Amino acid sequence: MQLEEKAKEKAKKQNQSGVNKKALTNVRVVQRNLVYVTNLPLSQAKEDLLKRHEYFGQYGKINKLVVNRSNIHLHSSVPGGGTTSAYITYAREDDALACIQASDGATLDGRVLRASFGTTKYCSFFLRNIQCTNPDCMYLHKLGTEKDTFSKEDMAMQSGPRRHLQDQQLLPKTANTTATTTTTATTTTTSAPTVKWNG
Repeated sequence: MQLEEKAKEKAKKQNQSGVNKKALTNVRVVQRNLVYVTNLPLSQAKEDLLKRHEYFGQYGKINKLVVNRSNIHLHSSVPGGGTTSAYITYAREDDALACIQASDGATLDGRVLRASFGTTKYCSFFLRNIQCTNPDCMYLHKLGTEKDTFSKEDMAMQSGPRRHLQDQQLLPKTANTTATTTTTATTTTTSAPTVKWNG
């Protein structure tokens, strides 16, 4: 009898939301305060460096910055070695958008950066209708909007966050961008990625 009651309660919770949460397992949702930057030179891929005002800190308060050290792309033909990616969580969505608009297509140490909104998945506790007990959980605990929701297949076909931004004209389809590096005998100064807007 208890199993039957539990099944009814589970069905009731599912019907209240109107969504089969199990079907959301492979869904990714755009996080509008999260920036995903790729093609970062390994020489610059340090959290404390990238948080500085000269880099991504200039766009707003950064809550969290994580450099992806598990997926390094080695380029033997390019001086300076490989590249990696980073996730930057801003306190405000507007700051993340400003970062994307300024950084996507910018050049850093000879590498063209790609920046877009990051995506996340749903918390496994949320999907099971259980209260998440991790206060630092970075996964979603409420349903995302339809326009910000993508399947893994959508992402693979490049109809995910980058195209979404371009379609909404929040991200230019091409950008003329620069970042400069000046080296002297005693110091190295690298300016943050910036965009030269056409027009």
